[in-house]
Amino acid sequence: SALEDTLINVLLLVLFICILVRDSFNGCSPGKAWAGLQVVDVQTGIPGGVWKSIKRNIHFWVPLLVPLEIILIMTSGSRLGDRTAHTQVIWGKYRDKPPFKIPG
Repeated sequence: SALEDTLINVLLLVLFICILVRDSFNGCSPGKAWAGLQVVDVQTGIPGGVWKSIKRNIHFWVPLLVPLEIILIMTSGSRLGDRTAHTQVIWGKYRDKPPFKIPG
């Protein structure tokens, strides 16, 4: 029915938004927070916010970019989203030690 279709579309939109902004809570998604990881700006070390999270995660919704993502991770160790958003994932308790320390 039309109501069920509308409800499904609203739920999909909410899911889409949740995935886009998942890293915007002090640079953490729930999983990253549990593991002690954090997304930070590569130049400042400041935790990523909403805009950085969207830039990191939007490409997952473009199916042709997923194979490129896999190739980049395997060859360079960084995600396309991190390159786009100028971010990196660090282990919070070692944020001031190599390789996680932000230069400057």
